[in-house]
Amino acid sequence: MYQFFSRFLIGYLFIVIDLQIGIDWLPDIIGFVVIAYAIQNYANSKYNKTAIRLSWLVGILSIFQMPLLESLFNGLPLVFSLSYEFLISFFNLLFYYYIFGVCNSFTEQTPYLEYTKRVKNWVIGSMWFLMTASYILVHNDGIVFNSIFLIAALILFISIIRFIVYCYKMMKYGKMIESEEAPSSNMNLEPIAEHK
Repeated sequence: MYQFFSRFLIGYLFIVIDLQIGIDWLPDIIGFVVIAYAIQNYANSKYNKTAIRLSWLVGILSIFQMPLLESLFNGLPLVFSLSYEFLISFFNLLFYYYIFGVCNSFTEQTPYLEYTKRVKNWVIGSMWFLMTASYILVHNDGIVFNSIFLIAALILFISIIRFIVYCYKMMKYGKMIESEEAPSSNMNLEPIAEHK
């Protein structure tokens, strides 16, 4: 559990932190690759295969959002760029839905199951709200619609912070569980050694 959430948090930070000075110094695809390997190596749930595939898919799509490649799409019709943005948002939603399925497999028998569900609802709900606000903003203009978009962006920012805090809490909980299990496994081995 600790290994999964620690690596997942590293990958997630690559995704949410944009350090762009001429080029993207923290490409999102690195984060998605780290998450895919974390799922593959440390998780065991029915969502694993789909979550790994979506990690790779969204990671590859994120390459086209890097500054050097994004400039190539500036001259394309608005319909194309809107369709592309919608597609990325849709696959991101699917990605997080399956990621929370993987997280649930870790928290099923723990006091954190309900907390996981609340964070999931917050994260996925905020993404839906931002998608809707972006669509409204493109087709309308004015103070009201700009305010809706700003509120959606603020909610998404809060959900990112909540998700980072969630991963950190799961790391701590996983470390605590693993440290409690370690002495009991050593105790089981000691009588066998004495018996020999």
